[in-house]
Amino acid sequence: MQASVVPRVTGGGANQRALRPSILTRRRPGENPAKGGEGRNGVTMQPGVLFDTNVYRSLSGKRSDARFDALLESERRRQVALYAEPLVLSELLVHLADPQDPDFAWCRAAVVRVYRRCAGDGPICGIIRDSESRLAEAITGKRLEKHDAHTQQVCIMLESVALTPADQPLSKEENIRLCAIAEHFAGVEAGFADTIRRLQGIIGAILAEEEPENRRQTRRNAMKTHASEALRRTIAESLLRYVCGEAGLALPEPLPAELVTRVRTSTAAWIEFEAQLWRRGRVRRRQLGGGAHPESPVGPADRFQHRADDW
Repeated sequence: MQASVVPRVTGGGANQRALRPSILTRRRPGENPAKGGEGRNGVTMQPGVLFDTNVYRSLSGKRSDARFDALLESERRRQVALYAEPLVLSELLVHLADPQDPDFAWCRAAVVRVYRRCAGDGPICGIIRDSESRLAEAITGKRLEKHDAHTQQVCIMLESVALTPADQPLSKEENIRLCAIAEHFAGVEAGFADTIRRLQGIIGAILAEEEPENRRQTRRNAMKTHASEALRRTIAESLLRYVCGEAGLALPEPLPAELVTRVRTSTAAWIEFEAQLWRRGRVRRRQLGGGAHPESPVGPADRFQHRADDW
């Protein structure tokens, strides 16, 4: 691999240092470069479970959190790593931006459970960095600073909401922060939904140009493309360009095949998830949050979707 792929990060402050071990530097995070990649700097793996939003919302009883208490005690006794994912916490916090939200009470109680579970004084608890930032660091050795800053804001709100007595309203400052988180979350959802709609529009336009007898073969060809290794290498290339662009790292063009292969192999699970996401990405005239759009007209992309369900 060419040396220009792994420059030192320039600039002042925390960025004035060499990149962390990564796919680009051919070392995994945690390996000791002084020992040629041998050893793990004393890092040990702990068993852990990440709960999704509904688990935190549902682990309650009519009068107490007895089921949650029992689960938490069991995890601590077994020394399970008590981590939470920031996306899950964000999904709960967005419901607190509006006190009239029908899920406000459920989600506020759930935030308290996240805090109780992840805010202990042990070494194996806390809010982990979001998956994109961790993926970027695994590839480039550099975190996504904007992502980590947002996660830090979410953590601040976790503590603030959890420590406010349940019979007291949240403060004006807390509401301002919650509205900002809700706005950010809505923007991310809207951007993803727009991408899916544009993709479906492109597919619908392509099929509209096909003769009826050729459309079935066109769909079959598309399914073969979705299942191909070529598509997954294309996703690996896009991922590599994105994270390196965010990290301010220069990449040679065309991308070295060996580098793409390393990214493809090292992030195989993420790439497969992305491939399946686009394969199954469907526009059903519904928001990502589940709200229907009965006023939306049925366009070519929607008609394509109804037929695509039978593929």
